[in-house]
Amino acid sequence: MPKFSPTRCKVQLKLAINRIKLFQSKKQSLNQNQRREIADLLENNKIESAKIRVENIIREDYMLEVLEILQLYCETLIARFGLLEHMSVCDPSIEEAIKTLIYAAPRSEVQELLVLRDMFLCKYGKDFVKDVVENNQNVNERIVQKLKIQTPDPLLVNQYLIEIAKAFNVVYDSSRFNEPSLTSNNSIMMPVMAPVNYQEQVFKLPIESGTCKSSEFETPTPKYEGSSESGNAIDFDELSKRFEMLKKK
Repeated sequence: MPKFSPTRCKVQLKLAINRIKLFQSKKQSLNQNQRREIADLLENNKIESAKIRVENIIREDYMLEVLEILQLYCETLIARFGLLEHMSVCDPSIEEAIKTLIYAAPRSEVQELLVLRDMFLCKYGKDFVKDVVENNQNVNERIVQKLKIQTPDPLLVNQYLIEIAKAFNVVYDSSRFNEPSLTSNNSIMMPVMAPVNYQEQVFKLPIESGTCKSSEFETPTPKYEGSSESGNAIDFDELSKRFEMLKKK
């Protein structure tokens, strides 16, 4: 079995953070442009087209929050890297972070998470990863809900249209929106559609015990030209505050 490489793992965590920041910047820019286009549709009374287009905005907003949570987990693992490096059994203080990254790896656009998933398999064994793949055990519930493949609640779609119309000073008669509400008592969020070109990736655990190869997964090892340097120290208090802010959303 290939040995777990602490140095390579830390590099991949830093690369993942860089990748996430890049995606956040691009998505926020595209998001604003898409909102402007939806406002034009509303102004031209193309309500049905606007309703369809706004679903993508909702999905991207949820993905932005997913990326923020994943970034926080990567930073947490770097801050507590001694636990990851020296303990053969996963410490409870980093278990949720590791399992959430494993869960999100095939469902997000962050290719470095796929490499980290392979590393965690080598480090903790296939039973550890199997709990995530089959049971979502100790995976962040917000991540699970936001990555579900379902259409947004029509009531939420209407609320987005109202806010976009206000932001761009467009007249929009929300009373014309007569879709029934699908809201539930779930205080976390409504499930969203899959990303464009999303394909559910099958996660295959090694058949033979004692093996751990990246080829066991159907996703190829990613290549990334971004910088692996990270000069910013991790602040535990700052991480805690950011987690608390996310929980209140």
